[in-house]
Amino acid sequence: MNTTEQRQTVQNICRDILKEIIVFCEKHDIDYFMIHGSLLGAVRHGGVIPWDDDIDIAMTRDNYYRFIDCVKADGKEILHLNDIKINGSGSADYVSEVKVGRRGTKYCPKIGEDLNINSQITVDIYCVDYLKPSYVKDIKRKNILRLILSIAKLNWNEKRFMMRAFKQGTSRFKYLRIIALYGMHVFRLLFTEKGIEHMIYNLAVDTTKSSEYMGVLMGVRQPIYFSSHFSLKKVDFDGLKVLIPSNYDEILTRAYGDYMTPPPEDKRCNLDRFETVLEIS
Repeated sequence: MNTTEQRQTVQNICRDILKEIIVFCEKHDIDYFMIHGSLLGAVRHGGVIPWDDDIDIAMTRDNYYRFIDCVKADGKEILHLNDIKINGSGSADYVSEVKVGRRGTKYCPKIGEDLNINSQITVDIYCVDYLKPSYVKDIKRKNILRLILSIAKLNWNEKRFMMRAFKQGTSRFKYLRIIALYGMHVFRLLFTEKGIEHMIYNLAVDTTKSSEYMGVLMGVRQPIYFSSHFSLKKVDFDGLKVLIPSNYDEILTRAYGDYMTPPPEDKRCNLDRFETVLEIS
């Protein structure tokens, strides 16, 4: 299977998973919306970005907790949640990303095949929180701290994958980055993953839900923030009807600038970045 065929296969399975999520959310009256590259794809391409290989959606924290609890109670045979840390009360605590995977698939970069890191074809679901005005006002500086904490909370296999990726790169500072990852893992051992997530949550989240801004915090990618005053509307997405936020222009402009102009081919993030393993049974 060549790269184009592989990408198309992965995209098709992601669409099938998304369809199952949409049906489940409609059944349980749970709101979601497209986010990141999938929001861009919905607006610019009417579906998955042709060179992309995943789908991202988002939920406000209340909807996010309800989704996880409903899947546990009523959807285990339909939706397969990956990498979720559930506390005793049944909610996801501070965790701000879950993945819905397709059983019987294996899909991962070859350099991480032995690390057992989220190796299924998945749709990513991100949690959106209200952000403290003080965080948004100083987001560039405080994002450095959030990024360090987000990397620190990764488990050892996730850090090993990053180390291998650094070694394949051409950066002059790749070995300094590897040393920094070792130091970050010591920090994780001292404060625990949950403790670090708590630090990020306290740094940025407005628990009063009165802030003018919302955003996605967890994870190592650049966080986005946007007005908390928005509604949802349906648009076409490769034959599906999906929800997007009404303030999509604000979100996409902040994330991508001139988002309606596709990047040059050599700037497109795609499956060619790493050699990948794809198995379907």
